[in-house]
Amino acid sequence: MTDKKTAKETILNLYSSEDLKEIAEFGCESGVAHGHIYFSETTAFFNEYEDEIKNFLTGLHKKLPSDLADQNTDKQGYKNDMVWKFIDVIASIETGQSDIQSIKKDLLKKIKKDRSSISSAPDCYQVFFGSDYSGPFPTKKEAQDKLEEFKENDPDEKEYEISECRAMPAGKYFIGDPIDVISDFENKEKWLPKENDVFQFEKDNFEEGNLYALFKAKQGPGRYGGGEDSDGELFETKSGYFVFFPLLQLDEAKCLDLVNEEKGYIVTFTDNPDCGYERQGDGCIDCGWVEIWTNEKVEEEED
Repeated sequence: MTDKKTAKETILNLYSSEDLKEIAEFGCESGVAHGHIYFSETTAFFNEYEDEIKNFLTGLHKKLPSDLADQNTDKQGYKNDMVWKFIDVIASIETGQSDIQSIKKDLLKKIKKDRSSISSAPDCYQVFFGSDYSGPFPTKKEAQDKLEEFKENDPDEKEYEISECRAMPAGKYFIGDPIDVISDFENKEKWLPKENDVFQFEKDNFEEGNLYALFKAKQGPGRYGGGEDSDGELFETKSGYFVFFPLLQLDEAKCLDLVNEEKGYIVTFTDNPDCGYERQGDGCIDCGWVEIWTNEKVEEEED
């Protein structure tokens, strides 16, 4: 008696390399997946491999199965779309047309966050060990593990601590006036549960695209400088607020237009940026290496 094949093994045995190339290029919906065209075929495949298919797609994005369910009015359509998505992704990876990380990034762009239940994000943690620093970490356990690593490498060091901080995941962010990128920013109760903080769309999900930081300029609407170490950047706000918003959740072309119009910046944080208000000085907003000093406005130069 032979072991039962997995869903992935079944797909790779059924379709040739040429078949997989066509599936990767045109998708199952085009009909090129000859063994999974009709509802009877996709339903039977889903029923046999339901756990594997769900686990695989959830691994790409935890909301993917529910997103596909929302797009269908019946279980048959849902099962069909789950199977097609599973086969499409397998084909893309096996033919080298894409990789798992690229697929995850694409899904983050397509599956927008639920913006109806915004809340303050939980604290992150940073480790100070003598003159060394590490973090921020999304969980205290990760910070504790790093501290133990420091101690193991330097058991004589006596000055160390784990402290709480506000932080966001590494990634690309738009920095500017929230009214330029958030269509309903006038709904302050929704977007600003409290001033000068980091917020999340989904709870307990420290991933790029899920958190943003929003701060109030101390002197209100106006233009502000980026501090002594800046390259002359100026930050302008008409609303009186500045946002650090994940680019994955915005219209990138619109953000690029705002950058070209000198109404914002797009930055890439390669490490998790910690964020704060007035930590560096009066009216200073800081996030990662970016500072906006809102204690004093920069007047426009006259022509």
